[in-house]
Amino acid sequence: MNPPSGLVGWWSGDGHFYDLVGGNHGTNVGGVSFAPGEVGRAFAFSSTNDWIQLPRNPAIFAQTGDTVEFWVRVLPLQENTVRLFSASQTGVAYPNANTVEEYNQWFHFQL
Repeated sequence: MNPPSGLVGWWSGDGHFYDLVGGNHGTNVGGVSFAPGEVGRAFAFSSTNDWIQLPRNPAIFAQTGDTVEFWVRVLPLQENTVRLFSASQTGVAYPNANTVEEYNQWFHFQL
């Protein structure tokens, strides 16, 4: 699959942490692995200590006018919240696991 035009970053999750369009490669922290995804492979986070750290680059973390888009499959967890995206380790967690109506289904998010 080719990236759409206009992207500043694309982390496909196809067995690597590379940014396919901007060269802002991610670093695996805590043991992120890979699993079957909505298209191809996907990142698999198995604990609250798993994340992908991206470089501090204003091109991918502008203050206004940007959209972060991703597919997510939420599995039932022991904890109350799932952090899908955060600009820092203390960012807002969304959605609350109690509000997810259908576990094990793929959902498309745009933030």
